[in-house]
Amino acid sequence: MCTVLVLRDLGLLTKNRDKEIPEVEDIVRTADLVAIRSRGLTYFSAAVNRHGVAFVSTAVNSPEWTRAVEDGKSDLSRAVMAEERRGLISPTGFLSGSFADLASAEAAASVLAHAAEPTWMGYNLILMDKDQAFVIETHKTATHRRSLAVRDAVTNHFVALDHGAKCHADYPSSFDRLDYAREQLPLINDLDMVQAALRPQDARRERIWRTGAFSTISSAIIDLRTRTIHHADGVDAPYRAYSLA
Repeated sequence: MCTVLVLRDLGLLTKNRDKEIPEVEDIVRTADLVAIRSRGLTYFSAAVNRHGVAFVSTAVNSPEWTRAVEDGKSDLSRAVMAEERRGLISPTGFLSGSFADLASAEAAASVLAHAAEPTWMGYNLILMDKDQAFVIETHKTATHRRSLAVRDAVTNHFVALDHGAKCHADYPSSFDRLDYAREQLPLINDLDMVQAALRPQDARRERIWRTGAFSTISSAIIDLRTRTIHHADGVDAPYRAYSLA
């Protein structure tokens, strides 16, 4: 449950990460990549490698699950999630293992395309390098790829695949955050302005930094040109820069 900004002219890819259950994130730094993962897990939620290839993702779940979480029906939300994801695998988990060595966004897409009999969880997987950015929608055996504009945004619903929220009433926050992101995109000229848009210290805060059933746990800005991730773990926390080890 996240908000992603693509700013290809600035070499930036961002992700504000929302979770229904609070998590602590770890930064992974090697000579080959910088990445973010939830503590205790082995796969990444965002990463950039030594080749300047980056990915982030946003989960796409059913309106039934979203409503159960928002209504505080924990048992129901867990049951719905278990049924929706039964037998499915995470495309980000699948990609994470080989990501350090992938020399282009196309190479990353090829890893997914050549998976043996994939049955994917519902995700938007955003891939970017210096030449292009695109999103791959995944759900079960279906995938759909579309190119992203030089400046673009992605939240928690699909454009093409028949899964998840279809309209504002299904998941208002997903569509409202997309509207906010699209409003901010033409106003951003540098890293400071990106940070201000993702972690507002003014009245815009409630439009992007979530509280309640779903809470924003972090904000990450990936700089493909310097192979750096700027990460903030709270709305009032400073961004810290992490580069290749």
